[in-house]
Formats: sequence, structure tokens, C-alpha cells
Amino acid sequence: MYNSIPGRYVNRIGHATYKIDNTTYHTQVNDGSNTLHSRTNNWSYRFWNVTALTADSITFNISDASNSSLGMIGQVYGSVTYSVANGTWRIQMHATSPEAKTPLMLTQHTYLNLDAYRNPASDLIWDHTLHLPYSKRYLELDAGALPTGKILTAAPGSVNDFASAANVSLGHAVGEAGFADNCGGGCDGYNGYWIFDGAPAGEPVLTLASPWSGIRAELRTDQPGVQVYTCYWSDGTAPLKSTQGTAAHKNVTSSSCVAIEAQDYVDGINQ
Repeated sequence: MYNSIPGRYVNRIGHATYKIDNTTYHTQVNDGSNTLHSRTNNWSYRFWNVTALTADSITFNISDASNSSLGMIGQVYGSVTYSVANGTWRIQMHATSPEAKTPLMLTQHTYLNLDAYRNPASDLIWDHTLHLPYSKRYLELDAGALPTGKILTAAPGSVNDFASAANVSLGHAVGEAGFADNCGGGCDGYNGYWIFDGAPAGEPVLTLASPWSGIRAELRTDQPGVQVYTCYWSDGTAPLKSTQGTAAHKNVTSSSCVAIEAQDYVDGINQ
């Protein structure tokens, strides 16, 4: 597992533009014609200050100057607190912009391989199972993985169906029509947004599990949906932690992990 918090506006800004109060702002292009994770100065590249520490929690803060990333106007103050207790990893994020209206959307961008890359059968993520019990609906994507504004419903057994049955493998549709380029831009697998509909408060909205390691992770969140990305674009240059991998596998390679990103609607500033 490795992770970051991108910001100040995560995921895609369509066509690198947005409008507030009839003023159009232009952001940096780095994903086809779109902006991804606020581009050059996104918060995952920045140093955060530790501002609080307890036996089971740590708090980081960041101060983001106006226009530190092109088109991201207004000073922003952000913080995240991580705490771990009784098998629960809790993440609380806050961001405020006291000077000006500006796009704000954060997520925890964690990459997971529940086998820690030690499964001798495969380094890939396709044997992991995913269950999204309240997420029959998902956002339609264009060829560049940007939502079109249309909401689709996954038919039972289809490529994007993780709602109709539990323990569906991430690779259940490998080789089927629709899996190749399912996530746009030549990306095979997943890089889409599923909507949580009617989830009872406090109930898990997503379960990821590995049949090999037996590890099971449940997501609870106050966000309206989740981006699931199966690491297609990982090019093998990011090293694993010293406690992960084997002698033959020491880097994060394509389709070998999955990011679970609870967040608001992708490109919501434009949709």
C-alpha cells in the first residue's frame, strides 16, 4: 500500500476549464485535454506539516497559495488526520478557502494490493474481489476517461457490475468485449466512478478482499461515490516498500494494484 492526498481538486477538470460567477478559469492540461489532480503543484507532491500527534493518530496541515497551480485561485488551508484503532483506519479531511471561491475536492488516493505482491500465482490485481452493494449506477466516460454527464446502470454480470453479487473478481471480465479500453485512453480495466444509492448510514459501501491472503477491507464514507482505478498506467518505476514484494517483483507495475478513492462527483465543477 502506498498513498497520497491530491488536491486542491482531485480527479479530472474537463477540458482544463471551469467557471465561477461567470468568470472562466483555465487550468494546466496533463491528461489528454483535461486537468488531473490539479496538475503540477498538486498536494501529493508537496510537503505537509505535522501539527498534532497522539498514540494512535497524526494530523498534517498544508497551506496552498492562490494560483500555486495554474487557475486554482484563492488561498486554501487543508488538513488530514489519520487514526488507527481496533482494526479501523479513519481518515478525516478538511479544506477551506477564506479568500475566494475556488474548486475544492479531496480524496484519499490509496493504492492497494492485499497480497503485498507475494502471491506466487500472480502479481496482478484481478483475483481480488470487489463488492459495491449500493452501486448499480456509475458515470459514463468518454474516450479520455472524463464523465459525459450521463449516468448508466450496470446490467447483472456486465463489465461494470459489482453490485448484483458479492465476491466478484476485479478480473471477471478480462478478455470479454468491453473490458479493453473500459477506462478510456487505451486503459484496460477500471478507472471509473460508482454512485452510492440508498446506503444506510455507517454501513460498508465497498468491500475489497483477497482470496489468497484472506485480507478483507471495508469502506465507510460520507462521500456520494467512489473512483476505482486498477493501476493500468503504473509503469514499473515506483518501488515497493521493503516489506512488500519478492525478489522477482520490486516495483508497482500495470494492473498490479487498485486505488479506492471515495470522493464527490468527478468534474462536478462543470457538471
